[in-house]
Amino acid sequence: MLSFKSTGPFTPPTPGSGDDPSNVGASLQILNPGTSESFTFNLPQAHWSVSGTTFRYVDSALVEAGKVKIAIIGRILKVSGKKIGITLNEPTQGTLDAVFTTGSIRYCASFVATAAASASSPSRPGCHRSGRAAARTPAERTSGA
Repeated sequence: MLSFKSTGPFTPPTPGSGDDPSNVGASLQILNPGTSESFTFNLPQAHWSVSGTTFRYVDSALVEAGKVKIAIIGRILKVSGKKIGITLNEPTQGTLDAVFTTGSIRYCASFVATAAASASSPSRPGCHRSGRAAARTPAERTSGA
């Protein structure tokens, strides 16, 4: 299962613009930088709705590969899904990155398994748990920093 919420310092898309996912679609990439394993969920514009400054992606027929739901509510990005797209079969997961792209906007976050998260529910094959995700710039994400 995939689930995260980001309240990072990002600017939401402007409704009707070239960055509006209901006009241009979007993508969500999940990446394990330690193994280079990645998966990209394609989120076509047909499944996006917009109301004011709230954008929602719901594939009610669940035909898209990720079976994900996404909401951009002001400066909050919420993601949940039934599939993660990568195996999580390593002894520990270490770091997982998430990159959400719509138009020219990229939201990047890096999820590092922490000692606190590991103590209560350890990162193990099939599971990755982490505390607060660090926001990353696209340059940091691309360079692996």
